[in-house]
Order: sequence, then structure tokens, then C-alpha cells
Amino acid sequence: MSPSRPREHVLEEESRRAFQAALPAKWVLRSTGEDDYGIDREVEIFENGTTTGLTFKVQLKASEHRDPSGPLRRVTVEHVHYWKSLAVPVLIAYYIADSGELFGRWAHTVGREPGWNPDAQTTTIRFAPSDSLTDVSDRLRREVIMHRQLSAGQLPRPLPLRLRVAPSFTVAAQAEIAVRMRAVLAAKGLRNDVEILPAGGGEDVPAVLLEVSVDGETAIRAALPGDFASIRITVPLAAYMHDRGLEMLVADLFVAAACALERIGANAAGAKLLRETVRSAFLVTSPEVAEPVAVMLGEAGLLQDALILVLTLNAWEDPQARDAADRYFNLALREIGWLDEQLQTLLFDSMRRRAEIEKSSANPRRAGRAHYNLAQALNAMRRTEEALDELELALQYDPSYAERDYFYRERGGFRWTVGDFAGAAHDYEVALTKSGDSAELLPLRADALLWAGKYGEALALLRDWTPTGHDLDRLAALDLIVLEELMSVTGLDEQDRRPVDLDEIAAVESDPEALVALLRLRDALHPAIWHALITDLERQLPRIITVALLMLNHAGAWAMATAVASALLDRDEAEPRLLEYLVASAVRLTPDDEYMQAIEELAAGIASDMGPEEASRLRSRVYEQMEALPDRPLPHITRIIIDPDAGDGAAESRS
Repeated sequence: MSPSRPREHVLEEESRRAFQAALPAKWVLRSTGEDDYGIDREVEIFENGTTTGLTFKVQLKASEHRDPSGPLRRVTVEHVHYWKSLAVPVLIAYYIADSGELFGRWAHTVGREPGWNPDAQTTTIRFAPSDSLTDVSDRLRREVIMHRQLSAGQLPRPLPLRLRVAPSFTVAAQAEIAVRMRAVLAAKGLRNDVEILPAGGGEDVPAVLLEVSVDGETAIRAALPGDFASIRITVPLAAYMHDRGLEMLVADLFVAAACALERIGANAAGAKLLRETVRSAFLVTSPEVAEPVAVMLGEAGLLQDALILVLTLNAWEDPQARDAADRYFNLALREIGWLDEQLQTLLFDSMRRRAEIEKSSANPRRAGRAHYNLAQALNAMRRTEEALDELELALQYDPSYAERDYFYRERGGFRWTVGDFAGAAHDYEVALTKSGDSAELLPLRADALLWAGKYGEALALLRDWTPTGHDLDRLAALDLIVLEELMSVTGLDEQDRRPVDLDEIAAVESDPEALVALLRLRDALHPAIWHALITDLERQLPRIITVALLMLNHAGAWAMATAVASALLDRDEAEPRLLEYLVASAVRLTPDDEYMQAIEELAAGIASDMGPEEASRLRSRVYEQMEALPDRPLPHITRIIIDPDAGDGAAESRS
């Protein structure tokens, strides 16, 4: 009597045959040759005898009987994470022997259910009737193609949106939602980009599914085709029970769709759905939504939308909504300096009221954060003295700021702006003791010491400095040149700087000794005195750099320093990195295109005096350096910081 095969092996063979039978005859099912995290088969899709290049992996499961609660299988969460990480989709196929049923579900759809725990050991995969693999060819082919497109961030155009509204909505209300959504798209000029599918139609078309369900509260869910990415947010039913409720629901549907798109990196497409619509939405108060919405608004430059959200949400009673306002404020802050006076006043009043609201709450740290963000706004409005007062209030309400390096980094910057250079140097030093970023803080502290008249201390600091690749390397390198020239000419180690009249300088501008005496006795950082001391451009580059650095935003001074450095570079008398630092500093410190205009004017003069080749070389070098500038946030650009101690995911704005 021959030995019988184990039932487990028989089931495995039956499941393979059932799956093979469900596939079109031209498709190829092959073994992977190894049991790689449960993946034992691969399917290659053929069409008209030709390969399409489309493949997917298969993980086959089988059981004798259907579970009483429905078709389901348990798998390890580790396997699910692995399957999701693969470049091609993984189909979890499940065969039930006694009924002959065959189901299939994509691994990337697992974990969308409420209560999913990504840290658990195992999870239960449930199969719905729509997961049946009785006739798979069209469905699987569409879904594999969609997986490939979505993985690459590619979207169909127009992007189809399918609306599925709870039966508790009347037929008229459902129709009105669709009509309003189409009207919004028309107003945005997006009719050719986004399409609202007719109710009950186009079910075979892969689309972004927008679901609204009602069960004590409203749940809004947006899912990309094949459930490749999705988001589900619950909203109190009362949120839509008012005159503008339908308008708000329509806005929320677009916001949910945008957030699903953001999850695959299609941020530009998501931002199109957000533009203006986001102002009427309720979902923007949710922390889960605020983060991706802020990202999309920022990347698309929709800062006015962000500003309106700040003005609106700052006054909400719900503290979660006010926390969301902080994230949008971070974006609006970039434009505050460009707002007209009326809008600046509106924002200031809104943030002042917000601070008062937080003071009345049971958590004084919220008031501290409100004053901190108000300080950022005031500084952006060039009201830095008032901003310093707000920082003190932030510290008063939340003493933990005294332990945060970035607080001293910010206050140091504000103090530098108002001319309290010694105070700025102190704050930068404290920030360093709080484990702040030395690549940033050391150049800033040396610069503050320079302006405070502590020349020897600043020079000692910079002589121990080495470039780190940080944007502020340029500041440290140029300050070092200035300090070495200053101390060589004046012999000063420190100085109590005092004002010098331009008339006093004019009276001795042809007397180098008298000019140096003014530097020593009054102010060694007066740019007009240094300018008067320049008598030989090519031999006095350090003095030219000193003038440029001390004048800060004078495009002509930076252009002259650049041109002289370029000429010396031709003779190997200047370091290539010096030109890089000069161009980077000029671009960051001078208004708009004034620096390039000054370069063009200098180049025209050089072409006339020395020939077109010299002028062309200067232009080329400057443009090359500008193109090579790193595309990253600059020190004065505000970026979002999550308060690590707040416990509520609250955001502050930092420079």
C-alpha cells in the first residue's frame, strides 16, 4: 500500500490548481523557486501573445472550510510589512476546499481597517464578496496597471472621483453634493483635470473613492484605486448641521481626496483640490489632516489659504483646531513680511486673541507657545522689539523654554537685529551649552562677538573653526577675513564702538593714518572708513570684503568683491571657495536681482576696459555659483518644529 500524501500538501496543490484555472490561459504562473516571506508564485500578464511587462507576486493560502464569521486568514504583520515594501504588488489568494471558493486581496490594502496595529505579531485578513477571483483577468490587469502608475505617482487625467454617500442622505442631497463638487471644479478651472463619476455608473472604472457614512458620527474616507492608499477621518455629526454644512462637507471631500493623493507623493494634484476649497473645510482641524494639508499648501505656494486658516482656526474653542492653526501659521509666516498693513493687523489681532484664549485654559504651556509664535509673527513684521517682549512672555508661561537650545537661538537672532550684539552672543553661547547645532551656532556667535566689538574673542573662535558644509560656513569664512584684516590694521582686541559722523570721515578721507585712528578710537566696523582705505583693488581684497560684509545688503559692494575675487582666481591668488562664499552671501543678503544687475554693470565696464573674455568669465562664474547653491531652507526662513514635550503634537514656528 503506497503512503498517502499529507492533507496539507493536497490542499496546497488544490489551491494552486484553482488559482491557475482562474487566470487567463495566456497568463504565466510560475514558482518563485523559494518561499520568500510566504511568496511562492509570480504571475506575468500576457496580451495577444505578447508580454505586457506587468507582473505580480502571489501568496497562496488554503483551508478545508470557511470560517463561521466569513472567509479570513491570519498572517504575520512582519510579512504584511514586507509585502507592502516590494516594488510589485502582492496578491494574497485564499482557497476554501469544501466550497471551491477562491478570493484574492492585495497586500497593500491590509491595515486600512480601524484598529489596525502595525506593531502586533499577527493580523486577520478578511475577504469580502468583491474579493472573489471567479473571473479575474480584467480586474487584476487593471489593478496591476494602477499599482504601477500610483507607485510612480502617475495619475489618470482626468482623475475620476466616485462618490458613495450613506443611505441616510436623501437622493436630492446626494445629487446636490455631486452638483456642488462639479461646480467647485468648474470654478477652479479643473474640469479637464478631475471628473465626478455619475452615481451608480462607471463602477468598472478605477477611481478615487469618496465615502460618507453616518453612524452616530460622520466618517469620511478617501481611497485610491485598488485601495492603494486611503485615509479615514471621523467628524462629529454636528459639524455639518448648519446652514453651510453642505458646503463644508463638499470641501471636506476634496480635502480627503487630496490627503489620499499626498500619501503617494502626488502633492501637486492634491494641492489643486485644496486651493481655496480648504478655507471652508472642517477636516483641516484634524491633526491627521493638518500635516499633509500643510505640506501640500506649502509646496504649491498657497500661503494665502494657509493665512486664512490661521485667522479662522485661532478663534476656535476646540484646542485641537488651534493646534492645527499653528501648522498653517508656519506656512503663512513666510509671507507675513509681504502682507499689506491691514492683513498684518488682522493677523496680529488674531494671534493676540489666541494668546488670551490660551491664558484662560488650564494649561499655561499653551499660552507660552502662543506668545512664542506671536513673537515670530512680530519679527516677520519687522517689529522685533515687540517680538522680544513676546519671547519673555513665552518664557514666563512656559519655563521649559529655558532648557531648549532653539529658544536662545531665536532670541539671539532677534537681539542681533535690534543691535544688542553682546546679548546675542550670550544667547548663542547658551544655545551651544544646550546641545544646539554648533555648525550653525558657532558662526553666529562669532559674528555677534565681532559686532559687539569683541574682536579677539571672535577671531579665536573662528581660528578653531572648520567648514562643515552648513550654509553658515560662508559667514564664518568671511568674518574670519574681516577680523584678520581689522586686527592687522588696528591692533585692537576689543572696542566699545562709538558713532562716527560721515563729515568726520570726509574731512580725513585722504589721510590713511587719520582714517585708521578713527577705526581705533571710534568704530572699527564703519564701512565708510574702510571704503576710504581702499587704494588698490587687487591688492586689498580683504578690505573690499570688509566693506561688503559691513554694509550687509549693498549689491554694488558684493559685486565688486566678487569681481576682484574672480580676477585673482585667474592668477591663482584666491581660493575658489571664496568666490562661492561671496556669491552665496550676496544672493542671500541683497534685494531681489540687484546683485546680478550690479554684476552686469561691472561686466560691461570690464568688457570695455579689458575685453569681452574677462567680462564673460566673470558672468559665467557667478551664474555657475548661483546654479550650484544648495536648495535648502536658509537660516531666516521659518520651518516647523514639533514641540517634543507638548504631548499634543503642537507646533511652533522657528527661524
